[in-house]
Amino acid sequence: MLRLLKRAREKWLKEYRKELEELINKLRSGKARVVISGEPFDKDKSFMVHLYTKNLTIEVARVAKTESITMWVSLTGLKGVHVVVPKLFGDGKLRAMQCGLLLTDGSIEYGYPIMTTSQLWQAIAWLIAWPGRNYICIDNLGLNDNDVGVTWHLRALDHRGVFKNKPRSPKWLAGSTMRNSQHSHCTQCSAMAM
Repeated sequence: MLRLLKRAREKWLKEYRKELEELINKLRSGKARVVISGEPFDKDKSFMVHLYTKNLTIEVARVAKTESITMWVSLTGLKGVHVVVPKLFGDGKLRAMQCGLLLTDGSIEYGYPIMTTSQLWQAIAWLIAWPGRNYICIDNLGLNDNDVGVTWHLRALDHRGVFKNKPRSPKWLAGSTMRNSQHSHCTQCSAMAM
């Protein structure tokens, strides 16, 4: 994970920074194309600004009725890595951790459990909860209130089809929507989610 961060930083300094500087110069001179969706002059409504360059997409969003502005810089051309994580916990505890992560920022995509997060602790917890092969990728920077963070994209490759779809609530978990699971695992998931 540290190598991925280093790679993202090096590519940022070599390629993306120059492109961002060019974009800023184009904005100043009125030569950049800016796409706005929403209502930028009404504080009670959200809006988003999109700026596109060759390798960068910049999105700036203002949430309705707040002063908060969020900015994302999406990077192209950064490749992820495959990581193999050993199994550190028993099946019951793993199921509880998996359900808890899926109830928060996790999801199911093409049968694979996935998560997108800017929290390093969640990325580490994801890897521990899904032992075996995982794919990790960074392709986004978040610039918010004096904080710069990366967005981790995680995919549990060895767990395709374990869940039919994302858990929605502890009540949902108690049902029979999980494949190949025992009732005790559902109970543990429900207890953890509460």
